[in-house]
Amino acid sequence: VEDGIENFNDDSTFEYCTNLKIVKLPEGLKTLANNAFAECEKLDTINIPKSLEYCGSNAFTNTKWSRDNADENGLVIRNNIILDYVVDKNVKDKNNIVIPEDVEYLGSDIFQYHEEIRSITFPDSLEYIEANALCGCENLEKVIGGETIVSIGEDAFFNTKYCDKELW
Repeated sequence: VEDGIENFNDDSTFEYCTNLKIVKLPEGLKTLANNAFAECEKLDTINIPKSLEYCGSNAFTNTKWSRDNADENGLVIRNNIILDYVVDKNVKDKNNIVIPEDVEYLGSDIFQYHEEIRSITFPDSLEYIEANALCGCENLEKVIGGETIVSIGEDAFFNTKYCDKELW
């Protein structure tokens, strides 16, 4: 990706580039588009610049890099941004998600249709939940925290028991 680019806004630019292995993102990049590198199965090396402030939905879905960089909770986090959620055999507790302190927003679609999620704990730092973030998490029984949330996107809790309730 060229130096000097601040906003990578073209959705799906590299989606399904199955032979893509290495990506160098420029320092100064602030936003990354939806599905930017989704399904680039062999992508195993990518630098996330410190300047990145926003990551679109599914930007790193089904990449080797996400699988290799997920923490014990399945979260791939850089710059206090959850870039991906990977559920595999290495996830310690896929039923109870704890969002780490310092994360300020949940991006759109980040946990969408993950029916295994039973509870989610929000940190005091969380302010925004984007559209469809927990949509389709039909078994979500418990939401903990969230007193600092100032904005909840459309259908963020659609098809959960929290869909029609005022949470905060």
